Amino acid sequence: MLLSRNDLITQLQPIIITLDQCRGDSYLLGDACYKWIQLQCETLLNSHYSTVNKRFMKTITIEHLVAYELHPKYQGSNLDPEQMEDINRHHLFSQNQEFVPLVIAHQAKSSLFPASFFLDNTTQMNPIIWWKPVEKCHVLESF
Repeated sequence: MLLSRNDLITQLQPIIITLDQCRGDSYLLGDACYKWIQLQCETLLNSHYSTVNKRFMKTITIEHLVAYELHPKYQGSNLDPEQMEDINRHHLFSQNQEFVPLVIAHQAKSSLFPASFFLDNTTQMNPIIWWKPVEKCHVLESF
């Protein structure tokens, strides 16, 4: 069955919106990863799922996943256990072994981080600003 031009535009609307949003200067790797995950779940794209998923696998790198995991707003939500393992054990361990405990402490919302770091309004902050006080809270010295 051939789709009409309007039907195809309607189906692809989520991609059009996402591409427009990702063009901004304030978009970070974690934001891009979030948008790709949203596209994979978009019902309008169900008939294009294999194509969207293939593009996700081709586009999203381990660096995107790490940024998504460490983003205070997303905190790795909707990542599957295999992706989490890739982040924690494979990539971070091979890049900087000293960073792995910090990431695990962040994932566990450990008491090493002040409780205020995980309040709803705090997690909406820009991740660059959110991570700056980590140095001042002496979290890094614990490792």
